[in-house]
Amino acid sequence: MKKRIIFSSILLSLVGCKTLHHNRIISEETSKNTQIDTLNSILSLEFHIYKGEPVDSISLINFSKVKGYLNLDKFTEIPVIPKGKLKCSLLDSNKQVIKSILIDHPLSMIAEYTEGNDSQRLHKETLKLEKKYFSLRTNYSPSMMYISFETKDSADNLYSYPLINLYPPVD
Repeated sequence: MKKRIIFSSILLSLVGCKTLHHNRIISEETSKNTQIDTLNSILSLEFHIYKGEPVDSISLINFSKVKGYLNLDKFTEIPVIPKGKLKCSLLDSNKQVIKSILIDHPLSMIAEYTEGNDSQRLHKETLKLEKKYFSLRTNYSPSMMYISFETKDSADNLYSYPLINLYPPVD
């Protein structure tokens, strides 16, 4: 009888230790996965830009965060904005630039075509659009709170669009 009691207590302590160890491993893996999810996420942003008088307007239509990582995240620091380009900057809560990207202005589109029997020659024409949807993707950072857009007009004046708030932060 003593042997059974000793055997049962040893068995229970071993099972208890194994369960405790297993729960600790699962807890560590869960916290690692949560950290990886935040660090390895892609933020997709969809916008609608309207031609307006006197200024254009941009609105955020949709945003989403998905698991993944962009190897070629083209967001960098951009000191000068050339004509015909639109600078998109992601800002932190203090409105300091985290990173920026330069894109072709969505309301200017270059159409290429051939004319008549002259299929050897390619012609280009810049079209001015009234409205357009466009999207951006970047690696997500929890510090991203705002998006700003800047461009230069035909007189080389810098124009800053109103800030777009990402608050509440994307989960």
